[in-house]
Amino acid sequence: MFDHANFDDCHRAIMVGCGGRPFTMFRIHDQTTVPEIVGLDIVPEAVETANRLAAKLNYTRLRAELCNGCHYDYGAAQIVYVASMVSPKAAVVSRIADTAPDGVQIILWEPCSFALLWSESAERELDPRLEVIGRTSISRNMTRDVFVRRRAAVTHEPQR
Repeated sequence: MFDHANFDDCHRAIMVGCGGRPFTMFRIHDQTTVPEIVGLDIVPEAVETANRLAAKLNYTRLRAELCNGCHYDYGAAQIVYVASMVSPKAAVVSRIADTAPDGVQIILWEPCSFALLWSESAERELDPRLEVIGRTSISRNMTRDVFVRRRAAVTHEPQR
Protein backbone atom coordinates (compact mmCIF):
# COMPACT_ATOMS: atom_id res chain seq x y z
CA MET A 1 0.00 0.00 0.00
CA PHE A 2 2.72 2.46 0.94
CA ASP A 3 4.52 1.92 -2.37
CA HIS A 4 1.39 2.84 -4.36
CA ALA A 5 -0.43 5.52 -2.35
CA ASN A 6 1.01 8.96 -1.57
CA PHE A 7 0.48 9.81 2.09
CA ASP A 8 2.75 12.89 2.01
CA ASP A 9 -0.03 15.46 1.46
CA CYS A 10 -2.76 13.50 3.22
CA HIS A 11 -4.53 15.36 6.02
CA ARG A 12 -7.31 12.83 6.57
CA ALA A 13 -7.24 9.10 5.87
CA ILE A 14 -10.44 7.09 6.25
CA MET A 15 -10.49 3.36 6.95
CA VAL A 16 -13.90 1.89 6.11
CA GLY A 17 -14.39 -1.30 8.12
CA CYS A 18 -11.67 -0.69 10.70
CA GLY A 19 -12.72 -3.56 12.98
CA GLY A 20 -11.82 -4.07 16.62
CA ARG A 21 -8.22 -4.84 15.73
CA PRO A 22 -7.49 -1.94 13.38
CA PHE A 23 -4.12 -3.16 12.07
CA THR A 24 -4.28 -1.12 8.87
CA MET A 25 -5.11 2.07 10.75
CA PHE A 26 -2.22 1.41 13.13
CA ARG A 27 0.14 0.84 10.18
CA ILE A 28 -0.96 4.13 8.63
CA HIS A 29 -0.35 5.81 12.00
CA ASP A 30 3.07 4.21 12.46
CA GLN A 31 4.36 4.67 8.91
CA THR A 32 3.03 8.14 8.05
CA THR A 33 2.50 11.57 9.56
CA VAL A 34 -1.17 11.81 8.55
CA PRO A 35 -2.69 14.10 11.23
CA GLU A 36 -6.17 12.53 11.20
CA ILE A 37 -6.90 8.84 10.70
CA VAL A 38 -10.59 7.93 11.04
CA GLY A 39 -11.89 4.38 11.19
CA LEU A 40 -15.51 3.61 10.39
CA ASP A 41 -17.33 0.48 11.48
CA ILE A 42 -20.94 -0.60 11.97
CA VAL A 43 -20.18 -2.81 14.98
CA PRO A 44 -20.29 -0.82 18.26
CA GLU A 45 -17.93 -3.22 20.04
CA ALA A 46 -15.36 -2.90 17.24
CA VAL A 47 -15.44 0.90 17.45
CA GLU A 48 -15.12 0.82 21.24
CA THR A 49 -12.22 -1.65 21.12
CA ALA A 50 -10.41 0.30 18.39
CA ASN A 51 -10.72 3.53 20.40
CA ARG A 52 -9.54 1.82 23.59
CA LEU A 53 -6.50 0.38 21.82
CA ALA A 54 -5.69 3.78 20.30
CA ALA A 55 -5.95 5.41 23.74
CA LYS A 56 -3.81 2.72 25.36
CA LEU A 57 -1.11 3.23 22.73
CA ASN A 58 -1.50 7.04 22.93
CA TYR A 59 -2.37 7.20 19.22
CA THR A 60 -3.96 10.64 19.38
CA ARG A 61 -4.14 11.01 15.57
CA LEU A 62 -6.42 8.00 15.32
CA ARG A 63 -10.10 7.48 16.20
CA ALA A 64 -12.93 5.15 15.27
CA GLU A 65 -16.54 6.17 14.64
CA LEU A 66 -19.73 4.14 14.57
CA CYS A 67 -20.84 4.79 11.00
CA ASN A 68 -21.95 2.93 7.90
CA GLY A 69 -19.60 3.76 5.02
CA CYS A 70 -22.65 4.08 2.74
CA HIS A 71 -23.68 7.22 4.64
CA TYR A 72 -20.35 8.91 5.38
CA ASP A 73 -19.30 12.17 3.73
CA TYR A 74 -15.78 11.62 2.34
CA GLY A 75 -15.41 15.28 1.31
CA ALA A 76 -12.39 15.96 3.54
CA ALA A 77 -10.52 12.72 2.77
CA GLN A 78 -7.40 12.41 0.66
CA ILE A 79 -7.08 8.62 1.10
CA VAL A 80 -9.87 6.09 1.66
CA TYR A 81 -9.09 2.44 2.39
CA VAL A 82 -11.99 -0.02 2.16
CA ALA A 83 -11.51 -3.26 4.11
CA SER A 84 -12.14 -6.70 2.70
CA MET A 85 -15.19 -7.53 4.83
CA VAL A 86 -17.14 -4.31 4.12
CA SER A 87 -20.67 -4.90 2.82
CA PRO A 88 -22.27 -3.69 0.60
CA LYS A 89 -18.82 -2.88 -0.71
CA ALA A 90 -19.75 -1.59 -4.18
CA ALA A 91 -22.29 0.80 -2.62
CA VAL A 92 -19.65 2.16 -0.22
CA VAL A 93 -17.27 2.74 -3.12
CA SER A 94 -20.04 4.55 -5.05
CA ARG A 95 -20.64 6.76 -2.00
CA ILE A 96 -16.93 7.60 -1.98
CA ALA A 97 -17.23 8.56 -5.66
CA ASP A 98 -20.28 10.71 -4.80
CA THR A 99 -18.71 12.70 -1.96
CA ALA A 100 -14.89 12.56 -2.10
CA PRO A 101 -12.79 15.28 -3.71
CA ASP A 102 -11.38 14.79 -7.22
CA GLY A 103 -7.87 13.81 -6.12
CA VAL A 104 -8.91 11.19 -3.57
CA GLN A 105 -6.86 7.99 -3.54
CA ILE A 106 -9.03 4.91 -3.02
CA ILE A 107 -7.56 1.60 -1.92
CA LEU A 108 -9.75 -1.50 -1.99
CA TRP A 109 -8.72 -4.55 0.00
CA GLU A 110 -10.09 -7.04 -2.50
CA PRO A 111 -10.69 -10.79 -2.21
CA CYS A 112 -9.25 -13.13 -4.80
CA SER A 113 -9.97 -16.72 -5.65
CA PHE A 114 -11.39 -18.66 -2.71
CA ALA A 115 -11.76 -15.49 -0.59
CA LEU A 116 -14.62 -14.44 -2.87
CA LEU A 117 -16.73 -16.99 -0.97
CA TRP A 118 -16.73 -14.81 2.17
CA SER A 119 -15.85 -11.28 0.97
CA GLU A 120 -17.46 -8.98 -1.56
CA SER A 121 -15.52 -7.54 -4.47
CA ALA A 122 -16.06 -3.89 -5.35
CA GLU A 123 -13.71 -4.18 -8.31
CA ARG A 124 -16.10 -6.54 -10.11
CA GLU A 125 -18.91 -3.98 -9.82
CA LEU A 126 -16.76 -0.84 -9.91
CA ASP A 127 -18.64 2.42 -10.23
CA PRO A 128 -18.19 3.59 -13.87
CA ARG A 129 -16.86 6.95 -12.62
CA LEU A 130 -13.82 5.12 -11.25
CA GLU A 131 -10.95 3.17 -12.79
CA VAL A 132 -8.34 0.73 -11.51
CA ILE A 133 -4.81 2.15 -11.75
CA GLY A 134 -2.87 -0.63 -10.02
CA ARG A 135 -2.91 -3.82 -7.99
CA THR A 136 -0.57 -5.52 -5.56
CA SER A 137 0.18 -9.20 -5.88
CA ILE A 138 -2.17 -11.68 -4.24
CA SER A 139 -1.30 -12.34 -0.60
CA ARG A 140 -1.34 -15.68 1.20
CA ASN A 141 -4.79 -14.83 2.60
CA MET A 142 -6.10 -14.52 -0.99
CA THR A 143 -6.50 -10.75 -1.00
CA ARG A 144 -4.76 -7.83 -2.64
CA ASP A 145 -4.91 -4.06 -2.65
CA VAL A 146 -6.52 -2.49 -5.69
CA PHE A 147 -5.82 1.20 -6.33
CA VAL A 148 -8.64 3.23 -7.81
CA ARG A 149 -9.14 6.82 -8.93
CA ARG A 150 -11.82 8.89 -10.55
CA ARG A 151 -11.79 8.61 -14.35
CA ALA A 152 -10.47 11.61 -16.21
CA ALA A 153 -13.22 13.72 -17.68
CA VAL A 154 -13.69 13.08 -21.37
CA THR A 155 -13.84 16.21 -23.46
CA HIS A 156 -15.11 16.09 -26.98
CA GLU A 157 -13.66 18.32 -29.63
CA PRO A 158 -16.30 19.93 -31.83
CA GLN A 159 -16.54 18.32 -35.26
CA ARG A 160 -15.34 20.48 -38.13
